[in-house]
Amino acid sequence: MSQLHGVETIELTSGTVAVTTIQTAIIGLVGTAPDASGGTAASGSSGTPILDNVIDFTATIKGRQGNVINVAALAGQPAAENPAAVATSARWDPESLTLEITLGCDEHGAITAKPGDVAEAVGGVDGAKVSAAGTGDGIVQPFSLQLAGGEDEPFPLNTPVAVVGTTLLSRLGEKGTLKQALTDINDQRNALTVVVRVADENDVAKRRAAVLKGIGTLSSAKSVTTYQPRIVIAPGFSEDDAVGKGLETVAGKLRAVTYVDCASGATLQEVVQRRQSYGARTELLRPRVQASDADGQLVYRPYSAFAAGLRARIDFEKGWWWSKSNQDINNILGVEQIDEFILGDENCDAN
Repeated sequence: MSQLHGVETIELTSGTVAVTTIQTAIIGLVGTAPDASGGTAASGSSGTPILDNVIDFTATIKGRQGNVINVAALAGQPAAENPAAVATSARWDPESLTLEITLGCDEHGAITAKPGDVAEAVGGVDGAKVSAAGTGDGIVQPFSLQLAGGEDEPFPLNTPVAVVGTTLLSRLGEKGTLKQALTDINDQRNALTVVVRVADENDVAKRRAAVLKGIGTLSSAKSVTTYQPRIVIAPGFSEDDAVGKGLETVAGKLRAVTYVDCASGATLQEVVQRRQSYGARTELLRPRVQASDADGQLVYRPYSAFAAGLRARIDFEKGWWWSKSNQDINNILGVEQIDEFILGDENCDAN
């Protein structure tokens, strides 16, 4: 048995075998977030401000892979024969991912290396995956440390990312469509959402191409996140029929439904005419809904994110067989257009 959304699919292969259940109230969301967090580079420090010998080390690559980088500094040793001062030097060992530093010393073996000397030596190493900075006048002592704190980019471009709740909302930044869409979804229910961030382009054609590319990656969401979206949306972009058709195409592949927004102020005739080019897996949404933005201004926003969150909420609270009609929608103040509805009248605007 299978349904487009809101029901668990039971797959029977042969005979009396265990059944596999698949949760289908999962949202696939495509949008932009130009100031989203880009990840964090691993880092570490040696020395102390009291001795004025602090050196800060930072991985040159962002992400968790920098957390395995080691830094080791050993005191230089003058040659046994003809002792002479040793200059501070550094080398990168790609096999062990270790930056090896030799601290400069005088002819008697007393360390003379200062933070600036170490930073200069590290800066001259080709291929090193770590940089160093230090300007103190203190003497650097031997040390060993492992970089830490590196975090991967939470929303890499064109990559499905599974999100639940509001924990990662701040990592999306304030610009673009994704944060607002996730907020609209979460206002209805903290639904499991597979998010795909796409490039924010100013050119209309490039923007359309970027969104279509992101929509296409939803078909690989299960391989990447283990979750398969069954409600796919692209608020702010699906007014474009190229985007709407892209959503319909991926919905067919995923056995999903797609909620496609109509343009602001679309007339009844425009909606009916547009509807003729879409199939059963596509639901056109009109009108837009009024809500308050972060600045307290009343604005009209696409309904698709609200509708997707509402569908998920109904599925969990009442069951997949309940209609979205005549259900409470959280955090909206009104609608952009009001259509006539007369019960039993086939010719009213709503019908």
